Amino acid sequence: MHLQNRMKKYGLDFSPASIEMDSRKIIPGSVFVAVKGRFYDGHDYISQAIENGAKAVAGEMVYPGKRKGVIFVKTPKISEYMNSLAYDLYRANLEKMDLFGVTGTNGKTSTVYFLHSIFNHAAQKCSLTGTVENLIGKEHIPSVNTTPFAPELFKILSRSFDLGFHTCAMEISSHSLKEDRIHGLEFSGGIFTNITADHMDYHESMDDYINSKMLILSKMRNSAPMIINMDDPLLAKNEMIKKYANTVTFGQKGDFTIKETSLSSSNASYTFIYQTKSYDVELKLSGSFAVYNSLGAIALAVAKGMSVKTAVEGAEKLEMVPGRFQAIRMGNITVIVDYAHTPDALEKLLASVKQLQHESIITVFGAGGDRDNSKRPLMGKAVEKFSDLLIVTSDNPRTEDPEHIIDDILKGISDTAACKRITDRREAIRYAVKSAKEGDIIIIAGKGHEDYQILGNKKVHFSDLEEVKRIFNENK
Repeated sequence: MHLQNRMKKYGLDFSPASIEMDSRKIIPGSVFVAVKGRFYDGHDYISQAIENGAKAVAGEMVYPGKRKGVIFVKTPKISEYMNSLAYDLYRANLEKMDLFGVTGTNGKTSTVYFLHSIFNHAAQKCSLTGTVENLIGKEHIPSVNTTPFAPELFKILSRSFDLGFHTCAMEISSHSLKEDRIHGLEFSGGIFTNITADHMDYHESMDDYINSKMLILSKMRNSAPMIINMDDPLLAKNEMIKKYANTVTFGQKGDFTIKETSLSSSNASYTFIYQTKSYDVELKLSGSFAVYNSLGAIALAVAKGMSVKTAVEGAEKLEMVPGRFQAIRMGNITVIVDYAHTPDALEKLLASVKQLQHESIITVFGAGGDRDNSKRPLMGKAVEKFSDLLIVTSDNPRTEDPEHIIDDILKGISDTAACKRITDRREAIRYAVKSAKEGDIIIIAGKGHEDYQILGNKKVHFSDLEEVKRIFNENK
């Protein structure tokens, strides 16, 4: 069906130049979708959208009709309308792409970077969408959400196809699955990294969170391979996964079996067994997460027909994942900046660091405001388990009182004598570096690649990496 004919079911008599939720991004010929969010209501920006050239406006509270050349479409469920409209606008390209979806509580970002590296090494031009950035060749597109809303996501994917990148490694969040931001997409393969409690401020229950994650199984094209981390207890026993027609497993037991592992502050090496043969992997990244996430990516590439040798080579080429176990050194002091911001991610990060040669472990961390507060004491408990000195500070407090967030974290810490409370994150990092002695490892957790703090409803420039480098330079 011709594109313009497809648009008729959406009340449109033209092919949109774009679909936008942000009135500032409107170009002549765009459709503006007025979505009511947590802090802003798109209906308040309809006039601005029209001034900027919107040819149509859709919303749940608009008066339908055509006025002054602008079409107004009233719809009972604007998200469904938006997702479906976006897919139909870009479907000609989307249907031809090889999309690989990675979901799980932790590890999505690193895994898509490994996939990106593997496919490009194999001369299969691959783009990437995710938490850190959206990447098409050398074009870096800023990321706001782990999985963008459908109009933005499909625009990026369509551009990827137009530029010759017909494969894409994608982070798929539970929010995007529940909200159907990936409406219409079919995946050529997927990976489940792990599942632990997170986003309990958004999901009604742990069952709702898990069931949202499992929706990705219905998005697989022709029973495409689904790679499962069998060392994760919730994934190993999940009935929906057990019933899925094409699973490939990895972990301490599985189709791809991890054997010997060695970690340093700058790299990781391991051996795995596949079909009775042994393969060695030498990564340029460190941490147990790098072992698991690289092997999940290798398993998916092999399941899609790539040789093990090529997949391993591709994983070994990855130099860095921004804000994931990112190490900076001054003399014999090592600082590791990492995005870990859940109890499970913190525990795994710290357990990896514990395996490295060190004197003391100093951990700087906080928790996000206006988010799941049930995990805060659990984060404190996880950090206390492996740290010699805990420095509890602000993360992104948003509209919450940062002191209240710190109070919640401290409820999980039994020995407050080994804990320092410094609300100002800059001062907390400075205190950690100044307190460190030869052989110590400092972990700065929670923000990773982020170059901002969210204070109230505003973003203020702040980078953990920049702060560490500034303090190190002062001490030279």
